Amino acid sequence: MLTDGTGAPQSGDVYQMVAYALALNVPTAHLIYVSGDVVSRTIAVPAARVDICVHAITLSGDVMALEGEMVRLAEAVGR
Repeated sequence: MLTDGTGAPQSGDVYQMVAYALALNVPTAHLIYVSGDVVSRTIAVPAARVDICVHAITLSGDVMALEGEMVRLAEAVGR
């Protein structure tokens, strides 16, 4: 299991993304899970002035479903 059952990402993953964002001096980082265990959300880290956008995609389904997932992800990252 990737999460604690609440749909939240692992704290270590979030901390790592905050560190990357700070090192690269960017206000937003994207954390992508290939799993149904995590719920897509944005986590604000005010002390670091960083937002972590968590994306959950699924690879199950046919090619059209996968293409839809990739389009949704690309649109979210492109904002």
